[in-house]
Amino acid sequence: MVFSITAIPKGQTEAAAALGMSKSKILTRIIFPQVFKIVSPQLTSEFINVIKVSPMLSVLAIVELTRTAQRLITQTYVTLPFYIAIAVLYFIVCAGLEEIVKLQKKKA
Repeated sequence: MVFSITAIPKGQTEAAAALGMSKSKILTRIIFPQVFKIVSPQLTSEFINVIKVSPMLSVLAIVELTRTAQRLITQTYVTLPFYIAIAVLYFIVCAGLEEIVKLQKKKA
């Protein structure tokens, strides 16, 4: 994020200061909105990577889905549809987040 702040031209902060804006207003109204626009695609991509790789997610979501599937399997003795459903849900989450990143990159 620090490197993104340096991407904003100094002239913008100087112009805002010339207009009499305080440093906090310059940051909140001039700098941070532009930094957010620059950083949000990278942050979203990083969030997707965390979801794909994170052991915490696998502990919370995937294991819970797998347990639910195993309970249903013990009741119905059918395995494949439940595991396919888990894979499809995981794919939908990851693909949806990747589409959000693509939309953000088009806006930027």
